[in-house]
Amino acid sequence: MEQFRAVIQDLAAGSARDVVFAVPPDGGWPLPLYELALLTASFLFERRIGGAKLTIVTPEPAPLALFGTQASQVVEQLLGDNGIAWRARTTAAWALPGELRLDTDEAIAADRAVTLPRLEPMELPGIPRDERGFIPTDDHGRVRRLDRVHAAGDGQAGRARRGAGRRRRRSHRGGKRHPPFDRRPIARCCAACS
Repeated sequence: MEQFRAVIQDLAAGSARDVVFAVPPDGGWPLPLYELALLTASFLFERRIGGAKLTIVTPEPAPLALFGTQASQVVEQLLGDNGIAWRARTTAAWALPGELRLDTDEAIAADRAVTLPRLEPMELPGIPRDERGFIPTDDHGRVRRLDRVHAAGDGQAGRARRGAGRRRRRSHRGGKRHPPFDRRPIARCCAACS
């Protein structure tokens, strides 16, 4: 948080003009980055600080696409209303003084770059992991290759940790049937925070 405070101070002092908010390639949960960009725009507006350019760079096809088309359109409008540019289907590759190189080999002006922390899952003995260390699950959080074991949250692999509830709701509305869920309680879990 202290580093972000420094970004805000640099914008207020005029020593930074171009700030890029970069969603990491694995996507993760990008909502906090959009919030920071909007709060930064609000800070600049309230203090009548002009000349700054805020940009969101995301691998998503549209801003916050994981919430669906309608929500994404609202977010896109909100970004535009607040003077925040966005670049979709691209990620930051590396930062150089005054610019951010994208995975498309383009460079965009960036006096400062803000991103989210990279998730580094911990190893849990007996629990399978994918090539990046995340737990492979189906859309319902069931751990693949293990009976009666579920995972939730950021430890899940890929898209399973983003939007699984939305897919589940959609499939129930569509009338699809799913295998019965064993509801016998088992009090085994692992929660890790650092």
